[in-house]
Amino acid sequence: MQLEHEQHGKYLLIRAKGRLDAAWADYFTAELFEFIRNGLHHIVIDAGEMAFLSSAGIRALLQIYKELNTVRGSFLIVNATDFVTETLHATRFDMWLGKDLPADMPAVCAGDEAEKSGLKYFLLNDKAFLTVIEQLDWQPWQAVDEGLVQRVSFPADRLALGIGSSAETISQARDAFGEFLAVVGNVVYQPPEEQGHPDYLIAEKQYVPQMQCLQLLSCSGEMGWLQRFTPTEEMPFYSISVLLKDMLIQTGQKAIAFVILGEIEGLVGCFLIRSPGTLVGGAYS
Repeated sequence: MQLEHEQHGKYLLIRAKGRLDAAWADYFTAELFEFIRNGLHHIVIDAGEMAFLSSAGIRALLQIYKELNTVRGSFLIVNATDFVTETLHATRFDMWLGKDLPADMPAVCAGDEAEKSGLKYFLLNDKAFLTVIEQLDWQPWQAVDEGLVQRVSFPADRLALGIGSSAETISQARDAFGEFLAVVGNVVYQPPEEQGHPDYLIAEKQYVPQMQCLQLLSCSGEMGWLQRFTPTEEMPFYSISVLLKDMLIQTGQKAIAFVILGEIEGLVGCFLIRSPGTLVGGAYS
């Protein structure tokens, strides 16, 4: 089997040529799973040159379909041969068949310039947006009283950063206020200790992480775009300013919220080694 692919906006168009049978099913599955792991969650298969489809091939298609459902993607087979169409109808998997390409699929595929730059963009949801919902009022060097602390939950649709503690009560939190970051139901927390190691809370089943928050900037909603960046000969590394400028251009927005996951060098920062909860009269007790 031969697979050719090209990207059209958020869609990956794959031309499958040959037989999708037991001899090729594992290869087909591995190739498509790799695309999915790389963030391509809307797959269209052009089956115009797929000569044969066996039960092993249908199982491979089903695995891809289930994986895309898990990540809220989409799966479509177009231009199928008569044999493939009849096979899918007979096995009741004809819901995968489509007469035409998706209406919102761009006609032009991603060009070589995007490949050379190492930057790729994927539109996840053009209706998605984030809303700023909380900004707590504690100011640096201000004594902390209970009215300034708020217990906040961080479900999967919330993005936040601030100063807080995972302690159960405010009194327990006084010695433990440190910086934290919350993304997709996962909270990473830096205890206010000179040799302290980051700790974390992860959403699991019915459990939703909570923090006693002293300072907080929080957004609720859904990310609309995914940006992937990889080093190339022309661009061996990316400065944060380059990534942010590109995000603003790509989204067409004046303000954005973003999360970056990557390997970083040359970033100098600091973190709290004393909890603001122990401040008395503008000084540490």
